[in-house]
Amino acid sequence: MIKHIPNLLTLLRLLLVPVIVYTYYYQPAGSWLCFTFFFIAGFSDYVDGLVARRYSIVSEFGKLADPIADKLVIGTALVLLAIDDLVPTWIAVVILTREILVTLARFWVLDQGVLPADRGGKAKTMLQGFSLLFFLMPVSISPIPEIMLYLATALTITTGIRYLEIIWKMKRQSA
Repeated sequence: MIKHIPNLLTLLRLLLVPVIVYTYYYQPAGSWLCFTFFFIAGFSDYVDGLVARRYSIVSEFGKLADPIADKLVIGTALVLLAIDDLVPTWIAVVILTREILVTLARFWVLDQGVLPADRGGKAKTMLQGFSLLFFLMPVSISPIPEIMLYLATALTITTGIRYLEIIWKMKRQSA
């Protein structure tokens, strides 16, 4: 049973995406409900990784679906907040572009194995998640979310460049 927990948590994150959208639009912006579902999505990612590492659980589904679920949750929150001008549109574009490029590049080298997330990538996801969580919080704690989002954007760019360099080298070595 334990071996299925990480994949079930990944599926939970995927299922929470439409719930986050619904609660964002049909509850007051920054409602506790939307905030709570986004928190659950982020926490489930943490638990998913913890269980997978603790019990050495790796699945082909998890290797692909986990990062996609993370990107969908983060990307959805970014788009919602950018539409309402709560986060700068250029930041949403930079982060979403990086995530799409790196994800497509990972699929490009999939025949050589799955490129695992490194510490920088994990830190980037965590910083993005916390900054967006604070933006979704019904009470303002400005300027903390803004500072975190700018740091997350810088980390997003640097890790994106690093991943693309690694992927490019992998592809050149296989040619």
